[in-house]
Amino acid sequence: NRKTKMNPTMGVGVFAITVRDGALKFLAGRRMPDAVRGAGVWALPGGMMNPAVENAKECGVREVKEETDLDLDFDPSDADPEFIHPLL
Repeated sequence: NRKTKMNPTMGVGVFAITVRDGALKFLAGRRMPDAVRGAGVWALPGGMMNPAVENAKECGVREVKEETDLDLDFDPSDADPEFIHPLL
């Protein structure tokens, strides 16, 4: 029998792109050498969302700030709902 989580968690990953000097750029960071998973690999900013206190947009903005110290100017109309999925 497959067990079902009583308290499912939700994670948010942010794929941020821009064009600068005629070149497409995207935001990624290298995980710390002592990271629990993926030590030293490049990754998109993201993390766990607490739906009791924030929505996906707020979580994404918070995670980008925590991991890069950048203030994300996010327009919800730019979000593609096809890429918003709960982790089960």
